[in-house]
Amino acid sequence: MRAILLAGVAVLALAQAAAAQPCSKYHPDVDYAPGSYAKLFVRELAPTVRELVGCVMPRGPLRSVTTEFHYENTTRVFRIRDVAGPIAAVYQLRNDDVLASEEETFVFDLGSGRRYTVDDAPPGVVRVLRDGAAVASLGDPGEDNRIVAFDSLGRATLLDSGPQDVLPAGSLRLAGRVASWAHFGRRGTAPL
Repeated sequence: MRAILLAGVAVLALAQAAAAQPCSKYHPDVDYAPGSYAKLFVRELAPTVRELVGCVMPRGPLRSVTTEFHYENTTRVFRIRDVAGPIAAVYQLRNDDVLASEEETFVFDLGSGRRYTVDDAPPGVVRVLRDGAAVASLGDPGEDNRIVAFDSLGRATLLDSGPQDVLPAGSLRLAGRVASWAHFGRRGTAPL
């Protein structure tokens, strides 16, 4: 147990030292942030630990978005859902043999480090804007689907709802600041 604790402290110290550099000093092999405004990438902290990190160019600090690890009976994984400028939508699943699985989709601001939860399950589609606003298609199997808009502070507004066969999750689109979706074959729209 002591060896695990010491290894964790060493990994944390290395991560903190690396985070002290400005954003322009990082040159990841794969950058998930489109354009040159921000960087979003994965780095390995240990053989079974990966961290999703990002920063805003040119001098923003490196911020930890989430980690992925596999340790004994506990696993946490993440998946990037959407990125716009300094804003990332991320799905995270924690699976533990002792506790029930926990799912979360959240929106993270690489500039400020703020985040808000979109849903406690994987939504069908999440789209984000550079200012932190988002729109998501939410609904568990067998339940009505909901189209929900979020402002940059995470406050939710229901835009539409209906059975999944008439309001399909995959129909959600974002063009500029206008969200659109199919409902009974017609397009619903709303500005964000």
